[in-house]
Formats: sequence, structure tokens, C-alpha cells
Amino acid sequence: LFSSYHDAVYQENNVIRSDQTESIQQRLASDDITYTGKISSESKQGYYLSAEQTNLSTSLANYRKAGKSGLLESGVFLDGDVLTKSLSSSEAEKNVIDPDKISSSLEDFLANKDNILFGNEYVYTKNFSHLEEEPLEIQASQEYEGIPFNDDTAKIVLSLEKNKNDYRIMNNMQKHIAN
Repeated sequence: LFSSYHDAVYQENNVIRSDQTESIQQRLASDDITYTGKISSESKQGYYLSAEQTNLSTSLANYRKAGKSGLLESGVFLDGDVLTKSLSSSEAEKNVIDPDKISSSLEDFLANKDNILFGNEYVYTKNFSHLEEEPLEIQASQEYEGIPFNDDTAKIVLSLEKNKNDYRIMNNMQKHIAN
């Protein structure tokens, strides 16, 4: 995969088809695809991330073996690679998100190792959160080199309930990847 990527960097404007190399314009024309405007020759680069789903069942068992207590002590449901925690009424009252400080409230919740497994690996993703319409949700995604990435296998979704002055966390769904 890396070799293919490396070769492609040096053949930016070419499409490789079996043993022949042709320009993108020639390939489009041969496939009867028309386009308007100019095709950019600007080189773009990105990341290819490879990781595997974390076995959250094992991670939760290790957490509990360590004798820790907190939200992960009870009310947890595991379904394959998905960990779901439903908070009791008393837990929900203690775990709230301040609408004026959403990012810092979420950071505080995630930083508490008794609330979420690997919580420090997630960051608030405002663009994927919904606080104006039902269902009320805040999403946090894992990040790589300080860049959050949107991947269904690497996120936490907090389901919320609007209270007078804040949002109560009612449950959370977590997926995690590791390399």
C-alpha cells in the first residue's frame, strides 16, 4: 500500500491501468466522461491510518479487576465492539454539560477515568453534535497527531436530556480503535 502511494506521488497526473500509464484527461476521454474547467495539478497529501477495534470487553474487565469504581461499575452493556452505558437518575444529575462551556464540560467528563475507557483519547467534534434538535447528542472522536477524525469505529456519542440550565448525560455509546 505504501509503495502504491509513493509511486502515485510521483505520477500525480497519471492513472495506472495494467501495464500502461495515461493522463487523467486521456482516461476520462476514453471513458466518454466530459468535464468543464481545468483539472488542478495541485498535489494533495493525507493520512492512511490503520488500526483495529479495541476489545472493550477485555478493557472493561481489566478496569473492574483494578477495583475501580465509577460509572463503569454498573449499567454497562457490551455488544461486540460497542460499549453502551446508561446512567441512573442520580448519575445523570452529577454528570452534566454546561451549554456555555460545552467543550470544557465534555473534556472534564472524558478526563475522569471512571466515566469512560480511554477518555483522554477523544476530543469534542462540534460539527457532528446535535444540541438544537432531537435527539440531543454530543460526539467526541479519537484523534491522530492532534487531528480528530470522523470514523464510526472511533467515537463516543453522548445522549443528552435538556434540563433547566444544562444538559444531563443519559447514556453514552463508545467505540475505540488502537494500533
